[in-house]
Amino acid sequence: MNTSLQQLLESLSSDEQEKIQNEMIPRSFARNKIIFHEEQEADGMYLITSGMVKIVKGTPDGHNKILAILSAGEIFGEMALFDAAYRTASVIALQDTDTIFCSVSAFERLNREIPAMSRVIISFLSQRLRQTNQQVTDALYVKARPRLVKSLLELHRHCGTNEKGTAVIPLALTHEDIGGIVGISRETATKLLGELEAEEYIRKEKKAIYLLDLPALEAETLETN
Repeated sequence: MNTSLQQLLESLSSDEQEKIQNEMIPRSFARNKIIFHEEQEADGMYLITSGMVKIVKGTPDGHNKILAILSAGEIFGEMALFDAAYRTASVIALQDTDTIFCSVSAFERLNREIPAMSRVIISFLSQRLRQTNQQVTDALYVKARPRLVKSLLELHRHCGTNEKGTAVIPLALTHEDIGGIVGISRETATKLLGELEAEEYIRKEKKAIYLLDLPALEAETLETN
């Protein structure tokens, strides 16, 4: 199980946590608000306290690819703390979202006063790297359909709800969005989603995806060939 940054910060002493809180700046963003743009100068890191954001990367053909969807307890913009250059992707609020912001200068002060701060951040980034490695492995060795199903299940665990016993992903995702998350083309995503709907494993609506048969979907993720 992955540990959120908030949980890792709670491992610090109460005095250390207070110092960190004093350096953090609350920032709130309305749904669909662009928090920062790709290529914008990087000035700090954000920790999500409520809501959700999507990380979006522009492609050479002018489209936007969703790289990740993040929710409460997760961070974004963290590379600014180690390489204060430019943002490598854009971030957009999927819902009304509350964050706390840590500037580069604040992090440098905290790092001097709280040596364990770097350990906490590095531990969290190591988790991110393991996730990326797993995604690369899946892309190389796992067929597209189980990868798509796995992504849907992860989205539900990440930000899903339940309505009358049915698992729901309450996000307005296009086929192109889903393809970007999984690492497949829009056409392949459309085909596979159609198959899953025909088999009554899922139901995709404009603003949500319903996972109708969780045991069957979980079984799909075991297929790697």
